[in-house]
Amino acid sequence: MRGAAVVGIPVFPCVLSACLAASASAQVFELEAQNEATILDVATQAIGDGALFSGTSNNRLTKRALIRFDLSVLPAGDIVSATLELTPRAIRGPVPVSAFRLTRDWNEGPALGQGTGGGLGSLAGPDDVTWLVDGFGANWNNAGGDFDPVATDSATFTLLLTPVGFDVTQDVIDMIDGTVTNLGWILISDIEPTIGRVVSFGTDETPDPNPKLIVEVTPNCVADVNGDGEVTPTDFTAWVSAFNNNLPECDQNGDGSCTPTDFTAWVNNFNNGWR
Repeated sequence: MRGAAVVGIPVFPCVLSACLAASASAQVFELEAQNEATILDVATQAIGDGALFSGTSNNRLTKRALIRFDLSVLPAGDIVSATLELTPRAIRGPVPVSAFRLTRDWNEGPALGQGTGGGLGSLAGPDDVTWLVDGFGANWNNAGGDFDPVATDSATFTLLLTPVGFDVTQDVIDMIDGTVTNLGWILISDIEPTIGRVVSFGTDETPDPNPKLIVEVTPNCVADVNGDGEVTPTDFTAWVSAFNNNLPECDQNGDGSCTPTDFTAWVNNFNNGWR
């Protein structure tokens, strides 16, 4: 419930008129994966707990890696760049790989990677994503996963423990603004039919370098409530109006509600120039 209407305009010790200049300073965020899994072209097998694989191994198992990140932790603002970075923990290559944006939800599942290097799947349970099912009890529309047929980006893995990045900037922008749903990416070898060409990556279940999503964001100038590109005391008047009318601009602490605590948050944002 909102508190009583705010009245009176306080005196602030400074006036920051460089909201746009301050917000032009981008911040870099490194996100760890939220969900990771490998699907194999054996309908009964899955790897939800273990390393990620892309390619076809010597035992003729074709593998595709699925990965998703929680984008809600990023601050509101303009996405400058987004890079999906993966570091090979093992490689029989070189292996060219393309990243495709997934178009159907999936569930990581608990199936444990087996065998030397963890590249053999376990018997899939009802919660495991596999080559044929999404982990929620329904079949993929297409065996091997449902994804945008146009690759987001491609890269070649050649050296062990050497990071390689995929440019996923537009995908992340579209996911954040709601143009598409954030279902992550599937990593498919460009030479998938070639036996013995496969690359694997660490996850939070292995001691190897984890996949990262490196996002550069220019944060919004939250204190600029009236949207004139400057942070001045006139923004306090605009904030009071937003508070009294329960408008989104009132929420300065990002908790999703408009309460008197947002006044303190606005003062902090005012003094910082942006948030």
